[in-house]
Amino acid sequence: MTIQALRLALILSLVASTALAGDRPAKGATLGRSPVLATHGMVATSQPLAAAAGLRVLQEGGNAIDAAIATAAVLNVVEPMMCGIGGDLFALVYHAESQKLYGLNGTGRAGSLATAEKMRQDGYERMPGSGIYAVTVPGALDGWEQLRSRFGSKSLAELLEPAIGYAENGFPVSQIIATDWKAAEEKLARHPAAAANYLIGG
Repeated sequence: MTIQALRLALILSLVASTALAGDRPAKGATLGRSPVLATHGMVATSQPLAAAAGLRVLQEGGNAIDAAIATAAVLNVVEPMMCGIGGDLFALVYHAESQKLYGLNGTGRAGSLATAEKMRQDGYERMPGSGIYAVTVPGALDGWEQLRSRFGSKSLAELLEPAIGYAENGFPVSQIIATDWKAAEEKLARHPAAAANYLIGG
């Protein structure tokens, strides 16, 4: 399916859903909307641009691991307060050919100097929920590469391309993400580097 055909299908579905506002008209239906069904793959995210990036990877011959990495990379750009490349990664991968299940724990560790003694010296009785001590050594990017090199079929450059495009050219910010971003404004404003990157023009 071409991008133009995909856009047309989306527009038609939006028009149809507007025309049938409210619950489904089918007798005996208890759901508010029909379940999404697919035969060759599916991508589900909290953000449509990220889902579209993953779907494009599948349409271009990539596999589920490729699509997951492309999707996660776009989420880092369009939903930065929820999904960060500087965070952790957990993955369960079922490899159909070998019929084996694999797990990857890409949990970031505390920095080597962030000992319990150092925390106590700095006046903390428990781990802080924000600030530099709450940040772990990132595991996400290394996790992407471990998954890609073992199970993927595309290069990391190809998979990062959609995210790079949105980072360089911009993207529409949805209402929910804008609201979440606004809620973090005071915290971001306290740090000059964060404010420069996320509170552009105030």
